[in-house]
Amino acid sequence: MESRRIRIVFGLLALILSASTAQSAEPINMLHVDPTSGVMKDVGDRYQLGVKLAVEEINAGGGLLGRPVKMFYDDTQLKPDVAARKATRYIAEESVQFVMAGTGTHVAKALGQVADKNKVRHPPQSGWLDEWGCLKGS
Repeated sequence: MESRRIRIVFGLLALILSASTAQSAEPINMLHVDPTSGVMKDVGDRYQLGVKLAVEEINAGGGLLGRPVKMFYDDTQLKPDVAARKATRYIAEESVQFVMAGTGTHVAKALGQVADKNKVRHPPQSGWLDEWGCLKGS
């Protein structure tokens, strides 16, 4: 189930990037945040491992549209304000173009607000799918 969700997210990213007219070897900077401390550490660690494996597989296959993926990872502590602060920093300092999280709808909503404000992508994940209308009619 988690592997399927990760494949769907990266598939969506590929579609979004296909709108780009120029391909280059410049990496696509992405941020994955999850709780990697506290009571949800085990869940966050598993999500992070899944993302790392997916990125390795994608890059081994030539990347997304010929561009390597450079993934940054950080701990949300399962707190929306922490996630928002860290995402803002990575967007400003590392030119992150995509921000994603796997655990915590409240964290995903905070990241979505940061992404909207900074005009970066935030692919739908976890419990937020229904609010975005992705599950309606299914």
